[in-house]
Amino acid sequence: MSDTFYTILGVSKNSSDGEIKKAYRTLSLKYHPDRNNSPDAAEKIRQINEAYETLSDSSKRRQYDMEQDGNPFYMSGMAGMPFSHMRSMDEMDDINGLFKMFFGGGPSPMGQMRGGPEIRIFHGGPPGMGGMG
Repeated sequence: MSDTFYTILGVSKNSSDGEIKKAYRTLSLKYHPDRNNSPDAAEKIRQINEAYETLSDSSKRRQYDMEQDGNPFYMSGMAGMPFSHMRSMDEMDDINGLFKMFFGGGPSPMGQMRGGPEIRIFHGGPPGMGGMG
């Protein structure tokens, strides 16, 4: 298993932003290719930069921690947000079609349309709130 961003920077998971920044500065001076001629310096500084870029940003750090902890509710993109993995309105329309088939309004096995409530997901907001039609 590869090192975690915390082990790369030599800090604990509970480290403050200041501790992470200090570790990054120390390591970047030590391994910077202008100061360090060792063959692995370039790879080491790449790892240090990647670790710092993630851990110094609170939302990226939270997302990284969830991935590392094996959070079963983690979804790439916006962690824990329903339907956040969907990228286009076409995909949302596919979900609407699926709901219509389950709850009415979709095609029946005989090819006829059944009546039922129109289910709209994220299209216009709650009733009486205006929103997009």
